[in-house]
Amino acid sequence: MTKRDFIELSEKTFNDIEQLVDDQYPDVDFDREGNVLTLTLEDGKVVVINRQEAMEEMWLASPLGGMHFYYDAAGVLVNYRKGEKPFAECLKEALES
Repeated sequence: MTKRDFIELSEKTFNDIEQLVDDQYPDVDFDREGNVLTLTLEDGKVVVINRQEAMEEMWLASPLGGMHFYYDAAGVLVNYRKGEKPFAECLKEALES
């Protein structure tokens, strides 16, 4: 994957997350600054999605813990821990915790 491919995929991921929050989590606020998307839940908990360009990873941090993901050949975010939940499922759990 080229750096450009990674940036394009991660931008799409950020946009998809913002749309998901708008559509399904109206009580969640989000703020994007550069490579960091911060989601603030109604109860004050914070979920942070961070693009790590040097390592071509997306990081998800929440009160449930921190996880690292990479894009596979199909452009799907895969958890580095084999057998762990995919990004979408981890994000949903973080937003609903």
